[in-house]
Amino acid sequence: MSHPRSILKRRGVFAALFVALAFVLAPSALSASASPPVICLRVPSSGLLPPGATTSTPLEPSNEWQWSAGSANQPFRWAVINRNGVIVASGSSPGPGAAVIVPFNQNLWQVTNLGNVGQYWKACYSSGP
Repeated sequence: MSHPRSILKRRGVFAALFVALAFVLAPSALSASASPPVICLRVPSSGLLPPGATTSTPLEPSNEWQWSAGSANQPFRWAVINRNGVIVASGSSPGPGAAVIVPFNQNLWQVTNLGNVGQYWKACYSSGP
């Protein structure tokens, strides 16, 4: 049978190894969770965007935008525009959502409803990879 002191000593060694391992792994866990948040906005912020109308999000520090399909799955035109009014990406959709990576800047996501009924979108942005 083992001596009680040697059992305690062995447990102390395991505890010390466990703590050392936690310190080694903690920085990688922190760096993995340090990615920039993804923030989502309803566009327009309330109600529905009428057919033919255009609206946008506020300017946001971003380099990636993604958006949902229109709520009525109707066609729309979209653009990402920087703070200088330069269109950095644009396109149209028959209904589905998409995503785009653009140069980092203060950007907004703009949408024009090309459908025949009112609809809304969820647009999300982030400022990192």
